[in-house]
Amino acid sequence: MGVAKTEKIPGLTPKRRRFVAEYLKDYNGTQAAIRAGYSPTSANQQASAILAIPNVKALVEQKEQSVHERLGLDAAWVLSRYMNIADADLAEAYHDDGRLKQMHEIPIHLRKALGGVEVEKRTEGRGDDAEEVMTTKIKLVDRKGALDSLARNMKLLDPETSVNVTVTYADLLKDEKPNG
Repeated sequence: MGVAKTEKIPGLTPKRRRFVAEYLKDYNGTQAAIRAGYSPTSANQQASAILAIPNVKALVEQKEQSVHERLGLDAAWVLSRYMNIADADLAEAYHDDGRLKQMHEIPIHLRKALGGVEVEKRTEGRGDDAEEVMTTKIKLVDRKGALDSLARNMKLLDPETSVNVTVTYADLLKDEKPNG
C-alpha cells in the first residue's frame, strides 16, 4: 500500500500514523483517535487538530490514492456510474406485456442503478376464492443526487459559472423512444 511513499512524509509520530490508519477504516475522526490511543474525552478535538496538520492530510490523501489505484477507481469510472443512474429507464425492467422481468433479465446498467427491490405478498379474496397476490416494487437510487454530482463535476453548479440552455418541447419529444 505504498509504504515507500509513506516514509517520504516527515514529522509524523507513530501515534499519528496509527490515527491515519484508523481514520481510513470508517472516516470517523473521533473513533479513530480513540482507537489510536487518544483520550476519549478529548478525542473529538484531537481528531480535528490532527486532521488539520498538513502532513497528516498528505498521508490520508496518499493512502486514499493508493486504494483508488488498487481498485481501478478514477473520475471517469465515477462519472460513468452517475451517468448510468441519471439515464436509467425503468421501462427496461419490464416485458412488453407489463410484467416485471426476472432480475437476471434486467440489463446490467439498470441493475446497477437499482436502490432496492421490495416484494409484498398478500391474500385477496376469501375462502375458496382467496388467492395469493405478489407485488414487486423496484426503486432507483437517487437520480437527482447523481445529476447534481455530475453537474458539480462539470462546474454547472458553480456560482461563478453561468449556463444558458434553451430547449423546446419539440426537442424533448425528439429524444423520446416510440413504444413497441
